Amino acid sequence: MWTEFQADEGGAVTVDWVVLSAALVGFGLAVVGVVATGAQSASTSVRTLLESDMVQTRFEEAVEILANVTEGFTTTATITAGANFPDLKQQKQFSFQMDATLNARDEGILFEAGGTGTGTILYQYDGMLYLQSGKGNGTGPAADRGEALWAVEDGTYSIEGSVDANSGLALYVDGKLVSESQFTAANVAGGNQGTVAGGNSSVAINHGGFNQSSAGHPGAGDLNLYVDQTTGDVGAPG
Repeated sequence: MWTEFQADEGGAVTVDWVVLSAALVGFGLAVVGVVATGAQSASTSVRTLLESDMVQTRFEEAVEILANVTEGFTTTATITAGANFPDLKQQKQFSFQMDATLNARDEGILFEAGGTGTGTILYQYDGMLYLQSGKGNGTGPAADRGEALWAVEDGTYSIEGSVDANSGLALYVDGKLVSESQFTAANVAGGNQGTVAGGNSSVAINHGGFNQSSAGHPGAGDLNLYVDQTTGDVGAPG
């Protein structure tokens, strides 16, 4: 009899675990049912929020951060691609804005004014966008010359710059400050006229070796000038 009880005891434990496991599975299914209903309700609420005007408004506010830094300035001249302009002769301060299509493989002058004495030039060379101003007889930042640069990525951009012969320059792409440089010079451009998408009789020395005979940048757009108007980033430490 005792031997039979020992054998039956093992079987009884097995039955208990089967019953307990079944209970746990049933409880789990019940929990899943409750959670599934709540999860579906939450996902519906998230979808409704994402499709609402509030999200669109937040997106528009984020885009507003990228507004042109020259947006509040008064335009003093707008020059089309291929045209000459005298507006920067002997000037000491100005800002500019140009919508341009840039390709990393393109090269050329977007605009220039002045020459090898003093001058300002915006150009693309070897995958880099350069803004130089001040002494026009060389390249690279110096006490009398400023240089800002940005690695070009394919696309259409709002390119802006702000130059002050007494303090420095700043370069912006789509409303973001990308580079700045300090310098002092007699002016931002000597007596020579400027040109959009090309060079005039004298062009400040540049990394690309571009001159008055070089082809202009193929993506250059209209140049908007703001004479005697500069941004707060001009002359800031680079």
